[in-house]
Amino acid sequence: MQKITNNNRQNSFLLTSQRQLLNMMSEFIDKRDEGLRSNTVSVKDIRNGEQQFLDLVVKGTSEISCVDDYHIPASDISGEKILLRIYDPLNNNNDRNDDASNNSSSLTPCLIYIHGGGGVQLSVQFYDYVLRYLSNSSGLKVAAMNYRLAPEYPFPTGLNDVLDTIRWIVKNGEKLGIDKYRLALGGDSAGANMALASALRIRNGDVSNIQPTEKTIKHLLRGLFLIYGHYSPNVMKSESMQIFGEKEWSFTTKTYLGWYLKHLHQNKEDYNNQYAFPLLADTLKELPPTYIVTTSTDTYRDDNIDLAEKFEQEKQEYYLTMWPGVMHASINLLCITPEVQKYIDSMTAFLGGILQTR
Repeated sequence: MQKITNNNRQNSFLLTSQRQLLNMMSEFIDKRDEGLRSNTVSVKDIRNGEQQFLDLVVKGTSEISCVDDYHIPASDISGEKILLRIYDPLNNNNDRNDDASNNSSSLTPCLIYIHGGGGVQLSVQFYDYVLRYLSNSSGLKVAAMNYRLAPEYPFPTGLNDVLDTIRWIVKNGEKLGIDKYRLALGGDSAGANMALASALRIRNGDVSNIQPTEKTIKHLLRGLFLIYGHYSPNVMKSESMQIFGEKEWSFTTKTYLGWYLKHLHQNKEDYNNQYAFPLLADTLKELPPTYIVTTSTDTYRDDNIDLAEKFEQEKQEYYLTMWPGVMHASINLLCITPEVQKYIDSMTAFLGGILQTR
């Protein structure tokens, strides 16, 4: 197989729909990255562009059985609330009446999803189409939260919000119709990073009242699904970042991703913290089965391969898959790239298999 290098770039590695999107966005990417380098583009500017991106790539909507919003108090003294949105799939025939909460057989598994965006932008609302598709594809409830974003709330605030949400779901599982012992936790990009970090914190006992004493994390979290996350403090220096972090390969360029990290990790000590960069963890043992996704042109490809190798060395159960023909952030492109739908279906089949057994 021919090695891809900076001197040998062939956009043909990407599917046509992905190439067309990059061609359409080429001028925008140039202006955005130049603005980020010169500090003339603000966080507000980046966030204001979210709806324009959705209008470009999302066509229509996806029907869902039911969507419920909850507002969870953050555990710090801020008094702020965390939005939690729970999706019920179309094929969910569970009784939603109050009596059902008293019947353990009516409780269903749940995928807890942490959205991407570098910890600086995006939201449950931005991911609404993805979450609807994920719920219908898996046939499971999907719960997603709006954690607080940097730079206003740098690391570890967002991670703490995720853990507060997991704690609340575990505490209120029966009322929600959720089996708290059949949870899968995951997300994409920065969300995958936080999912793995959350699992490590729960395993390490760093979060009080989140893990029932009679159960281990293998029972509380049945699985992890990590979609093209970053896990190393050296991620910006990786080979995959140097090759694929250009506009020919992705709209999430090296400049863009470096800007995210700068805002999220404002303390230099973060770069020695296993919960900021989970590949720093001494061990990944006692984590649940883990589904790891990278893509054929993923800027974070090397981190995901390194993570899989660490699972392999420690004889932990994992599955590494590379989505062909697509770039980083492709889960948000499932409307324009039908192949992504098939990739998601494969992942949810894996998750369904490990969650359906009581």
